[in-house]
Amino acid sequence: MLFKFKNPKIVLDCFTSDPMAYELGKINYGKNFYPEWFKKTPLIMNNHSTIRSCLGLTDFYKTGIVIPSWFSLKIDILPNEDGSIYYDYFFNSHGPGLSNHNKSQYSNFSDNTKENLKISTPWAFRCNKNIKFVWSQPTWHDHNILSNMHLLPAVLDFYNQNTANISWMITSKTVNSTIEINPLDPLVILHPMTEKKVFLKNHLVSEKEYLKITSLDLSVMTDSPNHARGLYQKKIKIKQKQKELEKCPVHSTDHTKK
Repeated sequence: MLFKFKNPKIVLDCFTSDPMAYELGKINYGKNFYPEWFKKTPLIMNNHSTIRSCLGLTDFYKTGIVIPSWFSLKIDILPNEDGSIYYDYFFNSHGPGLSNHNKSQYSNFSDNTKENLKISTPWAFRCNKNIKFVWSQPTWHDHNILSNMHLLPAVLDFYNQNTANISWMITSKTVNSTIEINPLDPLVILHPMTEKKVFLKNHLVSEKEYLKITSLDLSVMTDSPNHARGLYQKKIKIKQKQKELEKCPVHSTDHTKK
């Protein structure tokens, strides 16, 4: 007799304890975030097909997962008296705030006219399969940001890690100009490195539950100059040890209960 076993579907669970992020900025499929200018563009113009028929663009959104903005952000680029520039931030969010990497951390990548901007997300992620996600900028959404700010790309997995912060590089040298991000603007688009569909589930949880979900990432946080790869490998080892303990009969039951 032949038995057919269903291959469990891939699920990306998204957790937050922030009601504003849950109500305003649920993690969603990219197909729901086609730019307004794109939707207004006709398929045919002057007897030629337009960008509406570009599969590269449409598939970019169809296969993507978007982290939208749950906040308002305004950055004024202003001149100093010495001719340099500085950035004045207005960030409307009661959750995690803004921070910057010290310029010495990326001195060989950028000059002093650029500034890193980092936003701690109120989201934690957990994927039931060990797959990678390509993290990049939803470039087609807001062409006005392109000349001012760039999302730093990355490849992440949410099997061995649960938190992810958004890091931009502000590149504008145009003083007396403004960068704005509004609620529900796409911030990041994730592309899972698999041909299988990834199912999304958003959860509003208590702060206690959120801390439980992010405990692995928090346990290896350090201010020491250890290489990030070493910290990532440490997470993997801890997770493997967790699985071993869960299989152990001694740890399979909570013996503290009477």
